[in-house]
Amino acid sequence: KFDQAIQFDGVGNFARGDCSNFPTGERTIAFWYSSDFSTSGGIFGYGGSNSTTCMASFLILMNHNSISSARHCDSNTLTYQNNGTFFSGSWHHAAVLTRNNGTCWFFDGEQKICNSIYINNTEVSDKDFGFGIVPTGLGYVPFPDANGYFQGMLDEFYIYSRALLDAE
Repeated sequence: KFDQAIQFDGVGNFARGDCSNFPTGERTIAFWYSSDFSTSGGIFGYGGSNSTTCMASFLILMNHNSISSARHCDSNTLTYQNNGTFFSGSWHHAAVLTRNNGTCWFFDGEQKICNSIYINNTEVSDKDFGFGIVPTGLGYVPFPDANGYFQGMLDEFYIYSRALLDAE
């Protein structure tokens, strides 16, 4: 967070790579972000389907005063609504985890919202991941759909192949 973060301009900056070794079941995705723009954008996403444009991806989206984890077609969405501190320009830590009893969002070390949906069938073989944008439903980056590009900074982005304990 000291001049080391990746900056995204919200117009066309993104990073892409192969996600073949990313987790498909239990996982935790944790990162620091800073944004002072209340616009929507795809922060991160990976995976996709071989047969349909829905259901086999894992996405993190920021939309005005909310942040969500979802699959394409708004399935298995968990959204945390916020009073605007998402866009304070300050650094915030966010983590989303999914495990057999559900999915939870944590912000700045506090659990904020959970549901009972376990996202456990992300297809990753020969698919892309994207920072600053999400993949298409078929798993290819970029996908500048209604979610658009992220505007802000990301740092210390971690993907764990297990659901971290709440204390972690």
